[in-house]
Amino acid sequence: MAYIGATEKKRTEVLNLCDTLQALYAFNYQFDDALRAKISKRRQIAKVATVGELRKLKATLNEEIRYAADGFGCVEKPSKFAASFKSDSRSEKGVMHLPKWYIDKSLFTNFSGDSDLWQSFPPHTYIALDYLGEYKRAEIRWHLPEAVLYEDMCLAFNAAWELRATQNERPVNTIKCKTRDLSLRTAVLSAFYFVEAYLNGVAFDYDYRNGAKLSQDDRDLLLEWNFTNQKEQWVNFKKKLYQYPKLILGLPAPIFTETNCLEAKTLLTEAKNIRDSIVHQSPKLNPVTDEADKVKWMLQLRINEAAEVVDAAVALVKKINAALKTDGINLHWLYDRDPKTGVFPPESFK
Repeated sequence: MAYIGATEKKRTEVLNLCDTLQALYAFNYQFDDALRAKISKRRQIAKVATVGELRKLKATLNEEIRYAADGFGCVEKPSKFAASFKSDSRSEKGVMHLPKWYIDKSLFTNFSGDSDLWQSFPPHTYIALDYLGEYKRAEIRWHLPEAVLYEDMCLAFNAAWELRATQNERPVNTIKCKTRDLSLRTAVLSAFYFVEAYLNGVAFDYDYRNGAKLSQDDRDLLLEWNFTNQKEQWVNFKKKLYQYPKLILGLPAPIFTETNCLEAKTLLTEAKNIRDSIVHQSPKLNPVTDEADKVKWMLQLRINEAAEVVDAAVALVKKINAALKTDGINLHWLYDRDPKTGVFPPESFK
């Protein structure tokens, strides 16, 4: 009985080592078909192997785990990492996503074994991670919050564009008109969300790389957190637009303002009025004009105004990013509207 117990214990150890090896490669987008078949075969062998065969297989797996852990720069004990990754990679919320900065700091110092590819991602990029190993290195599934919100803006604007002529149709199609208006409002709001997410992203990345050299006030501003009082300290859109590029570039004055940048002026004046009329809708009258401005701005929103807003958002992010240079991010996913079709191209959603 003791012999049988020792064999089963060794069998369990081998199967756990198979899990660890799979976790290391799957997390790092290197769990290819050949390795999948190899580990699967070992699991099958382990189920019927003798204690001597299990001992040899265990030694082989330990060596391969050490090789993988060293190659990917595994920060913690491989078995501990693997157990956590296996249990957390899929849940009712879907596949696990972790930010690049956390992976670099706490999990792997050489993620995927390709430093050039990996370093092209900004620290605040989120990576999809799956223990089952469905993802491959050439297909790293990444998500930038600003890119997600840019896509929201593009989808909403394109939908509104396709329905732009509904007000002229007779009989009136109420659902089409309401869908158009919803899409217009969503496009305008998403334009602001997209630009602010971009500003928050570059601010976070700059603090992540340079936090030790920054003053406490600068860190409070960049992270919207009062470190002295340990509480959130919100920064409004205009202040972020003015102060984040200024701080990152070490300039004495903001680089883009309402007076020197048409896109900034658009977003901080006319577009802001439309945005505020949706976010802070109110029937209150303007004491000077005796009109309900916020009701008027929201109800009278049309495709030309929305186009001006989304175009300004895209152009402004490109201008800021160009000015930030190495402190900016790769904007290969950011496209203008197609001048021929009037909508954002299919490449906007890849």
